[in-house]
Amino acid sequence: MKTLVLFSHSYFKDSKVNKALLEALGKEQGFEIHNLTLPIRRAKSTQKPSMHA
Repeated sequence: MKTLVLFSHSYFKDSKVNKALLEALGKEQGFEIHNLTLPIRRAKSTQKPSMHA
């Protein structure tokens, strides 16, 4: 099981607190980090789109 960490900061590269938090979490296992200020990365799907929505 993973813990999802969502964060959003307009200037996260300049934030010392967020930088320290992300570096610490990046070294740990079981965390998935999503920055809500970055574009969404979509995985390529091998499934055909459904005709029924």
